[in-house]
Amino acid sequence: HLLCKYAHGRELTPPTPHYGLAHETRVYADVLGPCPLDSPTVFGGFTDDETGDHVLVMRFYADAVPAAKSTDPAAVDSLIRWLAAFHDWTAPRLADPRWRFLHRYDTDLYAMWLDRTVAHAAPFAAECPWLGRVADAYRERIPLLVAAPASVIHGEFTTRNALWDHGRILPIDWETAAVGPAEVDLAVFTYDWHPENIEEMERT
Repeated sequence: HLLCKYAHGRELTPPTPHYGLAHETRVYADVLGPCPLDSPTVFGGFTDDETGDHVLVMRFYADAVPAAKSTDPAAVDSLIRWLAAFHDWTAPRLADPRWRFLHRYDTDLYAMWLDRTVAHAAPFAAECPWLGRVADAYRERIPLLVAAPASVIHGEFTTRNALWDHGRILPIDWETAAVGPAEVDLAVFTYDWHPENIEEMERT
C-alpha cells in the first residue's frame, strides 16, 4: 500500500518555514536516504501533469500510529534519542553538496520572525506590556543562536510528526527541514509538555 501526499494546489506565500513537498522529497532522498537511522520508505515524488501539483509517494504503514498515540512508555524516550542521533550524524556532514538546497537559520531569519511577531502583536501592546522586553532580550541573543553548532533540524519534530511502528521511530513531515542549532528541535519538541517532563527530556 502507498501513501501519496498531495499539495492540492496550496501555494505557501513567503515568508514561511514550510518549503513544500518537493523540498520534503529531497530531504527523504538526500538526507534521510544515506542516514543509518530508521526512517520511512519513500519512493520519490512527481509533478501531476494535469494539476501541476507535486506528489510525495511513500510506503503506507498500516500498523503504525503517531507516536503521540502510542501506549508504549518507551516511545517518547526513543523519539528523543532518535533526534539526538540524527543531529549527531548530520552535524559533521553539513558540507555535503547534496544538502545545499537546505535553508539555513541565520541572523536575517531570526530577526525577520521576531519583527513579524512584534508587528502582529502591536494591537495587543496594552495586554502584553512584557513583549518589548522579551523581544529585546531575544534580539540580543540572536548572535548566540547563529554561532551555535549546527546540524540538520526537522523544524517541527513532535510526537505527532513521527510514526511508532512496533518500536521503530519513523519521522515524517520534513517540509520545515533546515540547517540550524539542534536546540531548535528540542525547544519545539518540549514546547507544550509539563515542566517536570521537559527537564527529563533535556537530560535525555
